Amino acid sequence: MKWWRKAVRRLRLLTAPRAVERDMDDEIRFHLLEATRELERTGLSPVAARRSARLSFGGVEATKEHARDARGGRVLSDLVADVRYAVLRTVRAPLHSGSVVILLGVAIAGVGLSMALARAYLLRPLPFPAPERLVSVLTAPTRAPLPNPPDLRAVDWTSAARLFEGTVAWDLDGFTLVGNGPPEYVDGSWVSPGFFELLAVRPALGRAFLPSEYVPGSTVALISDGLWRRRFGADSRVVGSTVRAHSTDRPDEDALITIVGVLPPADWQLHRFTDMLRPLGTPRMFSLARLPAGLTPTAAAARLTAVVREQVAVGDSSWRMSLVSTQDEHVYQIRPVLHVLLAAALLLLLLAQASAGALLLARTTARIGELGVRRALGATRGRLARQLAAEAALLGALGFALGVGLTPVLAGFLTRGMESFGEVTVPGGVDSVGLDPLVVLAVFIVTAVPFGFLALLPLQSLAAREGTHALSRITPPRGATRMRRLLATVQVVVAVALLSQGALLLQSVRAMLRVDLGFEPEGLLKAHVLLPRTTYPDGDARRLAMTRILDRIRQVPGVVDAASGHPHPFRPAPFLAVECDGCDPGAGRPLAVPTTVTPGYFATMRIPLVTGRLFDQRDLPDGEPVTVVSRALATRLWSTGDAVGRRLRLGNVDSPGPWLTVIGVVGEVRKTYSDSLYPDLYRPFAQAPRAYAALLVRTGGDPLPLQDQIRLAVAAEDESLALSDVEPMRSLLSARRGRPGILAAFVGGVAVVAFGLTIFGLHAVVGYLVRLRRREFAVRVALGAKPGQIVYAVLAEARPMLGLGLAGGVALAWATVGLSRAFIVGISPNDPMTYAGV
Repeated sequence: MKWWRKAVRRLRLLTAPRAVERDMDDEIRFHLLEATRELERTGLSPVAARRSARLSFGGVEATKEHARDARGGRVLSDLVADVRYAVLRTVRAPLHSGSVVILLGVAIAGVGLSMALARAYLLRPLPFPAPERLVSVLTAPTRAPLPNPPDLRAVDWTSAARLFEGTVAWDLDGFTLVGNGPPEYVDGSWVSPGFFELLAVRPALGRAFLPSEYVPGSTVALISDGLWRRRFGADSRVVGSTVRAHSTDRPDEDALITIVGVLPPADWQLHRFTDMLRPLGTPRMFSLARLPAGLTPTAAAARLTAVVREQVAVGDSSWRMSLVSTQDEHVYQIRPVLHVLLAAALLLLLLAQASAGALLLARTTARIGELGVRRALGATRGRLARQLAAEAALLGALGFALGVGLTPVLAGFLTRGMESFGEVTVPGGVDSVGLDPLVVLAVFIVTAVPFGFLALLPLQSLAAREGTHALSRITPPRGATRMRRLLATVQVVVAVALLSQGALLLQSVRAMLRVDLGFEPEGLLKAHVLLPRTTYPDGDARRLAMTRILDRIRQVPGVVDAASGHPHPFRPAPFLAVECDGCDPGAGRPLAVPTTVTPGYFATMRIPLVTGRLFDQRDLPDGEPVTVVSRALATRLWSTGDAVGRRLRLGNVDSPGPWLTVIGVVGEVRKTYSDSLYPDLYRPFAQAPRAYAALLVRTGGDPLPLQDQIRLAVAAEDESLALSDVEPMRSLLSARRGRPGILAAFVGGVAVVAFGLTIFGLHAVVGYLVRLRRREFAVRVALGAKPGQIVYAVLAEARPMLGLGLAGGVALAWATVGLSRAFIVGISPNDPMTYAGV
């Protein structure tokens, strides 16, 4: 138990030092008294005995120091004293201390937030059983589309599923709910057997689907917790009740369904189409699969490709199926955003370290005289080093605490912004974003170590100086001056790199705003409507209904025109290969986006006619199949652009569509801000009527206030019709600019801060160097130097820092531009004018 008694004594030394001092005084006094009495018995006088006892005992204070060291309390007491001294120094310089703490806190919050997002998206496993073996199935070697993909509809996916431990297929859909309130459109899916088992989904109320319910015509469904609370008032009696729900993609399915369960509120899925789940009755290609233990995705993809090739003819010998990690497939769109945020946050941390380090170095250097006095009075260099390190550690800890405190406050806001703009949900939900303890420790070490080094740097000037006679000659060390120059150069490097990245992203956003979209988005409102097959069973019924709906919308005050066109611009759209009759040799089979539109669509969208005519009342359902093509497609197929009267058709080689006669050529319409664009091919709504279509409404001003009146106009035609995705086209375009915009705002804000800190740092360093040369400048002026020569000498101090900083900053910007290349549109990532402007 000796270690226990030692620990108790050391703790008592730390917590009750005055009591320990009294005990030592009493013990020493008792020892001297007994020694004096013993000497008196030998015949010495009391005075001589007392003097002899003291001489034999030695110095009282030295004995106390020896006792403290023997008890092990010296280190603890010195540590407490050093901490108290650091707190006192920090409180006495609030402006300096606050600047350092805020600099470090903001930078650490940026790094912590970026790392928390990266961990949530990229490192944390998906909340499913055995997520490392969960793969997504792709029908091509890469995510890029193939010009002539094979037709996989004839594949027996039931036999292919035997290669895996489990599979899940889903068919994304939308449902219009009628009854129990106004009509409402919700996102949903048709799911295959194994969905609930593979993804560990357990209903909070009711039950999952029974095996016997995965058949065509099944009339059961599960709903999400949000839909249950929003539409059914969280009534537990909803289980077993019936509701009418019209399917968008499967209009022949029975619309009267029975709700058998409610999903749990915290349930997280890979997509948002979970407001309503219905059983998938017919086998189809699975979307997810779990690999058997020990089987790699490459080997499994090869086996799957072989099974598919045995069942269907594949024209392209290089075609194959591919399997990718489900987590990688989920986050591949957001991964570049995270890389840019993390790189910018690390650069900000480096800049904050340099700025705060310069402030700390200046503060320590200004105390060089005080340190010399304390050294001359007997303080060891180790004691001075501990005190300076304690002060730096205290500032670093306060900055770290501020950063850790800011991180959760900002995490929810930025994460929701990332989900909104990036359209990629966080695995596990927004609430799962948090700091990793190991990351916290790593950031603290990276933050604290440089401060300890900078705090101790000025002590080297005291290494060879002993005694008070040297105090007047103590000057700031050359190492501190070189370190100041280095820190200023690092600030310039980081500022130039951040300013360059921010300028590129800001110019990209400006380019998006200036790009020619091919249509006029101002005053345009878009929405979607579903015409249920039960009410509108054939093409004629849908064509007449759409005509009446558009007529009612045009009668709304403030509406200029209305049309239907699906898919609308900037909506993900399928593309098909185009085959032409008599086209130029080498034209091949280009890909085009087929769009179904009503007469008046081009006028509503302000899409110009290049040649020929547009759709009108002559294009009847039983008339000649016709089409209007974009200028890019016409030029691709016929180099002269003379497409009117020519014929083409859509589809695969094995299943081509009917021949269509081109009656007109229109301008190109952008479907994305990126440079990869597919040309358009338009069909008249009368010849290709759709049950699910987009409504485009042109208004005379802001379309948002008219949305309720437009809803009422549609309901006046049929009260069971519900509009979905209602928003101004400008809002949709803003969302499509979301990722570059949020990156530009984040990096641009960081760059502005970096610019200000760099100017401040350069000013501080040059001013410091000027103060060191005041006597030299005075002598030079006295000898006849001109003011311009003095100014030139001062500027010469900054020239090396600026030159190296600018060169290093441009090099760093070029090296890291690949991180943001995917978000730079309309300009070159290596645009020389941008770097020259920076």
